[in-house]
Amino acid sequence: MSEANLSNRGRPRTPIVNRLRVSLWSQLVFLASGFDEVQELEALFDKTPRLKLASGLWSRYMRGEVLPQGASDFLEKRNLIHRVAKLFPEPLNVFYAPFWTFLAWDPFVDLDLMKAAYMTLHDGINVWFVARDEIDGERKATRYGQFWYHKRTIDARRKIVANVNAWDGLLICLLEAKMSFAAQDVEAFADSQMLACKTIEKLREVPEYQTKRFQGVFLTMEALCLDTLVRNLAAHTPLNKNQAQIRERVREMKKLWNTKCFEHAECLSKSSRQAFVQTLEKNTLVGRRARNN
Repeated sequence: MSEANLSNRGRPRTPIVNRLRVSLWSQLVFLASGFDEVQELEALFDKTPRLKLASGLWSRYMRGEVLPQGASDFLEKRNLIHRVAKLFPEPLNVFYAPFWTFLAWDPFVDLDLMKAAYMTLHDGINVWFVARDEIDGERKATRYGQFWYHKRTIDARRKIVANVNAWDGLLICLLEAKMSFAAQDVEAFADSQMLACKTIEKLREVPEYQTKRFQGVFLTMEALCLDTLVRNLAAHTPLNKNQAQIRERVREMKKLWNTKCFEHAECLSKSSRQAFVQTLEKNTLVGRRARNN
């Protein structure tokens, strides 16, 4: 099977989000396998029809160096992501999770895309954000492309995020930040985006995710969330006292992130440390600024 090499010259540069996506997915598969060595996982694939891989390829997935061909198409059931899911189903949900779409900042707000993302959440969750119609005695998503959005208070949003799993919580935070941006609600935008950073921090604390590669992925994801705050808040002159306080909170979060990255880098080998730092510098605003400070 041919692979999309992320470093091939002449090809468009693969977005950092896709590199993080394949890295996290492959690590979750390895974790689910229960093996101690990647070679054991590759040996299992060798014995499984339609899963034989080139030697060392899985390690490249874990480093985010290559992306399986056709992986971006959820409907393509023959791609590697779906074939691996027959052995280890749960990582597929993370690979195709909607939060990847919103992790890297795009100021354009597509309401149809937003509604679709909200509706991927469990019915008991999305009902807090998206209005329903009464249809044949059941509450269903609004018809005719309508999108009636329930705006939550900051406290209400925090309570909802605190009571769902971290993956759903991350999607809620990113969606709420985008909706608050569209509504030009600075405080709600900042709180949602900062809550996204804290949700990623919550994932970093999961005992199963304490390996160096998991930690590197989560720190880079947090950097992308911080980039959104810097671009939209910290880089601009505050208009009032509240915005000045928000900007100061963002600066403190950046300092804390810098400390976490430094501590993580110190635990890596020389080559891994260099790769981690270069990834941050090339793909994130906060990573480049940390180098210059």
